[in-house]
Amino acid sequence: MIIRHARRDEYGAIAALIEEAFRDSAVSLGHEVQFVEILRSSDAYIPGLEYVAADDDSGEILGHIILSVLPISHGNSSIRGLLLAPLSVRPAFQHQGIGTALVERSIADAVSQGYRGIFLVGDPDYYSRFGFVPAVSAGIRNRSVYPDEYVLFRPLDESLSADLMDGSPYSVVLPG
Repeated sequence: MIIRHARRDEYGAIAALIEEAFRDSAVSLGHEVQFVEILRSSDAYIPGLEYVAADDDSGEILGHIILSVLPISHGNSSIRGLLLAPLSVRPAFQHQGIGTALVERSIADAVSQGYRGIFLVGDPDYYSRFGFVPAVSAGIRNRSVYPDEYVLFRPLDESLSADLMDGSPYSVVLPG
C-alpha cells in the first residue's frame, strides 16, 4: 500500500469509495460525498492535504482522507487549524491499518506545514489513539450542531497546548 496525494482524475473513484465506506455506517450523515465536493470548491481546500491509500500492484484506491482549513477563534484573532473529514476506507479493507496510515500521514504533514491543531467529528474510542480528545476538555468551546463528545481536537504544537490551558476563550464552528 502507498499513501499519496489524491489526483483530480481520481475524484470519481474517491466519491464511490466514500459512498461505499459510509453506506452502512452508524455515524454517516448521508452527505459525505457532497461534503467533500463542497470542501474542494471552497477556499478552505488544500490539495496537498488530501490523500489516498492505493494498492501497490493494482493502484486501486482503498482509503481516502482530506483536511481543510478551519480557524480556531481566539478573541479577535484566529489560529491556523484544520478539519479532518471524512476518513474513508473500503469496507473489505478495514481493520488492516489503512485508516491509521492515512491519519498518521495527515498529522505529520499538517505539523510540517505549520498548522497548530486538527478537529474532527468522530468516534472518541478510535481517534484517541492519535491523541485526539474532546475539544471542550481541551478548553475549546464547541459552537456547532454536533454533540461535544464527538467533536475532537488534537493540538499539533506544545505552545498551543499551553495556551489552551490558560483559560483564554477559544472556539470553533464546524461546517456541516
